[in-house]
Formats: sequence, structure tokens, C-alpha cells
Amino acid sequence: LFLALKKNTGLTALVITHDLGLAWNIADTVAVMYRGEIVEHGPVEDVLLNPQHDYTRKLLAAVPGFRSERAVPGQAAQATTTQAGRTDAKETGGAVND
Repeated sequence: LFLALKKNTGLTALVITHDLGLAWNIADTVAVMYRGEIVEHGPVEDVLLNPQHDYTRKLLAAVPGFRSERAVPGQAAQATTTQAGRTDAKETGGAVND
């Protein structure tokens, strides 16, 4: 529906998402935020196919099947259990499981 409205009416919308697949499919321009700051922005193809910022590369590496040949080399983040019993993921942009 959104794509039809965009095509037929020239609709412009600001969509905030963590779903890079959705961004790829509906956006013309994308901005990547890390810790409250925009660290990379530009045409969706440029940013997602040729990421310049390490955080963008890590986000893309976390998407199953998304151009895996461009994934950041290395191992997945190691989870640790805190004294409170919650699991904190290191270097994942703040993912926490309570």
C-alpha cells in the first residue's frame, strides 16, 4: 500500500525502523543512527551496498542472507550474564534481554 501511494501520489514519509530489509524495499534515502547520532546517510543503495561506518556494516552482517559476502569478518558478539541475571550482548548496539 505504501509503495503504491508513494508511486501514485508522490507521498513522502519518515519511517523509523530497525528492519533494514524494509528500508531497502521502501526507502530512497536512509540514515543510520548509532548512540543517538546519524553516522551515515545517503541513497539506500549506496549506504546498504557500500557501508562506510562500522556500525552500518555490523547491522548488515546481522541480517540473515543480506549480501553475506559483505558481512563484517569476525565472530558474533558473546553474551554475558550479569549479577542481576540478565544477558547483555556486547558490541550489538545495546541489545539487552531481561
